[in-house]
Amino acid sequence: MASTLKTGPSTSGLQVLAIPGVVLLVTFLGYSSQWLFNSAADLAPGPLTTTQTVVFNVLLLNLWWNYYKACTVDPGIYVLPPATSDSPDSSAADKPPPAAESTDDGEKTKNLNQKQKQNSRREERVKQLEQLQRWCKKCVAPKPPRAHHCRHCGRCIPKMDHHCPWTGNCVSMQTFPYFLRFLVSTNAALWYLLRLAYIRFRGLYDVRNLPAYLGPSAPVLAHLTCVTLMTAGVSLALGILLATTTKAWVFNRTMIEDWEAERHEALLARQGIRGGRGGGGSTWWATDEEDDDDETDASDDGGDSGSEGDGMPTRRVEFPYDVGVWRNMCQAMGTRNPLAWFFPFSDGPVVSSTGHGPGWEWEENGFNHREGMWPPPDPE
Repeated sequence: MASTLKTGPSTSGLQVLAIPGVVLLVTFLGYSSQWLFNSAADLAPGPLTTTQTVVFNVLLLNLWWNYYKACTVDPGIYVLPPATSDSPDSSAADKPPPAAESTDDGEKTKNLNQKQKQNSRREERVKQLEQLQRWCKKCVAPKPPRAHHCRHCGRCIPKMDHHCPWTGNCVSMQTFPYFLRFLVSTNAALWYLLRLAYIRFRGLYDVRNLPAYLGPSAPVLAHLTCVTLMTAGVSLALGILLATTTKAWVFNRTMIEDWEAERHEALLARQGIRGGRGGGGSTWWATDEEDDDDETDASDDGGDSGSEGDGMPTRRVEFPYDVGVWRNMCQAMGTRNPLAWFFPFSDGPVVSSTGHGPGWEWEENGFNHREGMWPPPDPE
């Protein structure tokens, strides 16, 4: 399994300019606008007040910090309990002198028992994961529930939502809180800038009947118009992204899981199944989804899989990870304290290194007759 984080797009071209482009955009909108407001004396209502300057720059600092965290926090890695080697060669190489053997028998026996327990725990966990019929061919390792392989990061990512080119990082279990805070802080700064621009356009409207030479110059008007239009466009795009991200947060469903649910609904519709009762089928299947961050690869065959040509209809699988709005939100942010959710210096959830717990096991709502049934089958 790859252990080195490789952020950013895997292809060269314009995409590699995404992060520098974001930096330039924030710099232009955030600081050239302040220069404009403070230097254009004939642009009503005049320079920014102290309160406006402080508020706007605090919002910008919050934006920069959250963007830095969204770009640099590791999206997470799965580490199975380490296996130990008991090969004859290694035993011979480490064999102590005969005089020391009799005195170290107890220590050797103790170490051997510990190695056997570690191997037993590892084998047990691998078997548990293999029973879920999810195996990553690229990592050559079991793939825990809700994990997906990202071709950019080169490994399976816990609760992967998507790989964001604007941050060069995966939105995952570990990075979701930072990504959400970045979106909130960015939208707040954009909305505040729009308010400042609106005040100046309102001032221009109020003096519309005066001669043009009494108003601001053409370069000032062009600069103000450019800043306002760019701010409005970016605000609209990021507002939509914030809305979809908030929906994913509230319902505990990633973008990839949305696609899986849509494919499942389409399959049920083709088979004429409603409410999970059509066709009288009684077989449940689990598949091994092969998933790059854009989810364009075909799914792997991890076990029995139904298809439309089998004569075996698929039954409905309900999305199991929506456990209620409050628990969904607490789970995603890694804390039950709402005051910490949007605090810039708060941490997020971390994948357990023991092979159990956060990132490996997910609470289910019990709507299906057993756990571990998601993702539903995709015979195509």
